[in-house]
Amino acid sequence: MNKRLSSLTALLLAALLLLAGCGKTPSASVPASSAPASSPASDPASAPTGPTEPAAPAAPDLSKLDLPTFPDRNIYFSQCGDNLLLLYILPGLDASQTAVVHVSLSQNKVLGTYDLGEGNFYVTATQKGFLAVNAEAKKLLLYTDGSKREVDLPVSGTYPFFSLSRDGQTVVSYDFDSSLVEQYSVADGRVVRSEKLNIALWEVIGMTDSAVYFSSDKGTYRFDRRNGQIKLAYDITFYYMTDRHLIGQQGDYFAVQDVVRDKRLLYSSLTEGEAVLTDTPEYLLTQTSDGRLVRYDFAAGTCAAAPLDTETFCIDCALFGDRALVSLMKEGGASLKTVTFDDAQPLTAQEWDLDTYEGVMPLPPVTGSDETVARINHIRDTYGVRILYGPELFGMEGLSASWTEVTEQQIRETDCFDSIETALQYFPDGMLREIGQGRDIVLYLCDNLDSNGIDAAGNCIFMNHYAYIMLEYNWSESYAVPMLVHELFHACEYCIEYSVLSRWDEELPEEARAYADAYGAKVSTDYVYGYPGKKVWYSSLYAKTNAKEDRAVTFEHLYDSFRYDFANEFEYAGMRQKAQLIADMLRATFESCRTADMLPWEKFL
Repeated sequence: MNKRLSSLTALLLAALLLLAGCGKTPSASVPASSAPASSPASDPASAPTGPTEPAAPAAPDLSKLDLPTFPDRNIYFSQCGDNLLLLYILPGLDASQTAVVHVSLSQNKVLGTYDLGEGNFYVTATQKGFLAVNAEAKKLLLYTDGSKREVDLPVSGTYPFFSLSRDGQTVVSYDFDSSLVEQYSVADGRVVRSEKLNIALWEVIGMTDSAVYFSSDKGTYRFDRRNGQIKLAYDITFYYMTDRHLIGQQGDYFAVQDVVRDKRLLYSSLTEGEAVLTDTPEYLLTQTSDGRLVRYDFAAGTCAAAPLDTETFCIDCALFGDRALVSLMKEGGASLKTVTFDDAQPLTAQEWDLDTYEGVMPLPPVTGSDETVARINHIRDTYGVRILYGPELFGMEGLSASWTEVTEQQIRETDCFDSIETALQYFPDGMLREIGQGRDIVLYLCDNLDSNGIDAAGNCIFMNHYAYIMLEYNWSESYAVPMLVHELFHACEYCIEYSVLSRWDEELPEEARAYADAYGAKVSTDYVYGYPGKKVWYSSLYAKTNAKEDRAVTFEHLYDSFRYDFANEFEYAGMRQKAQLIADMLRATFESCRTADMLPWEKFL
């Protein structure tokens, strides 16, 4: 098992402490993707890798254990059969210091203490001892019956992260640079590799006999342990796994996916604001804000709670029937305590609903005259764009922007609706719904828009699971249409993978990326269309603000060239190169573009 990661940055930092079989650190939920999913396939083998473990022995008697002292260290656990590991971790920026205390539960005795030293280690208990992966050295360290053996791991990449199966028989690695998933069998050294991936994975959620599950910002991926094939299995991001259930958490809800029966249910947490600690073959463990440890059994549909110290944060726990050994964060180093669970109580399962799980606000009802309501509904039904105006702020109150509300009458006195439809017709069927990631794009009409102290005719942000565009309503059609096209490209960028977007920096020369990186900053006229010079890399001075504005301005001017059938700046090789990169990004990202013969913005390429 691996610790839970809340972002790519958190992943890199947490990898320093990542320990298989020792639980997951509580953290904020990773935003689940609402991108369309492939049809999930049930997993015929739901048992954990290796043989089923016998019933857990009794909790150790802490008063009779002669445990060593490691000041200022956190304590994590890993358990397999009679063996319990206490993992004493001193975190560091680049590496951690790790010591392993090996306890026999049946003897209630410390069998040995092992100082692994400084480095990034992944550790798990086995039936006969324990094993550890030294991430930097790419070595597998096997401690069996008091002896130690080292094995070189044949894995790719410079800084792979690892995950170990609960029985210690399998090592899985993934490297961002090589984009490969590799599975190593401890028993026979056999390696199964995936093809090079074009997606970024976050972490291993869990393993069955047939599959390894990975989280990502696009959902949950399944790696076939037999042939190395990897594909999107589920449309939401799960973070934890018991023997047969993948589990996600958003706010006060758990998404629970049965991989055998291919059924997904929604459960409410026992209390508000629970932080997940770890998963085990049978349970999910959380800590409540009122100082309790909660054990969720989604197979039985029950939960049970045990009291904790309300002043203390729980680092990790190990289960022994109705008791748990917990590691509590204290000044000077973690302390250990045994707690007992109350009687289990039933959980109430709900039918799966993505909006409920993600806490999505429903759009307000359409208001106005019959004619206005009909026009707004037509635009929404045809293009997937919902127009708001006036007091219908829909969660925008907290934006760092100011504006003047406009009335229905003000909008009706302009050709605003016509301009909006003209802009939306530029996009192929289905693309705008893809840009909205399955939900309506919210278009708020206003006046006197000021964004972060800058006079702006439009603004775009993705928040609360919606793409929001704010647009001044009273511009002429010749300006309003390309302005909306510009903002819609900003919305596109929220969908484009980093690996695709990075081509901009990789393939363009430095003179084509000479940005001010500040709004309103003075920029030179070098390489700008309409100014003296043989090379042109920018459609306008505003395009030199930053890379995002450069791409949006370029896309906006591609619309003008298409509409008026004139190449303008795209007669220049530099501008055609930028336009081609944008066209490639859109084809790589949106299914509606991928197989199209020619898209409007490709007219002069």
